[in-house]
Amino acid sequence: MNKFKTKLFLKVFFALMLVEFLVGLLDVFLTQSNSGLSTITSWLMFIFSMPISFIRRDLPFYAAEGAVVGIFYWVLNLLIQTAIVYVVIELCKNRKNN
Repeated sequence: MNKFKTKLFLKVFFALMLVEFLVGLLDVFLTQSNSGLSTITSWLMFIFSMPISFIRRDLPFYAAEGAVVGIFYWVLNLLIQTAIVYVVIELCKNRKNN
């Protein structure tokens, strides 16, 4: 069994964190300016919140339950997404080597 590669996991985690933060920020700005592009960013936010909504349907990671709880849900969602992306990367690497 291969060793768990922490560096790869952290790289994926922080890349997803940056992308989700920027899309969330862009969504807020586009929604405030009543831009038509806010529908695209809203769909992206919906897609990003899917992993945690599988745990409980009414639980998006940007829940308005306070800052601390919202950050906790966001990090939990990021961990789930990172695990999924990490497994996909490792499976692709294993297929390439075999």
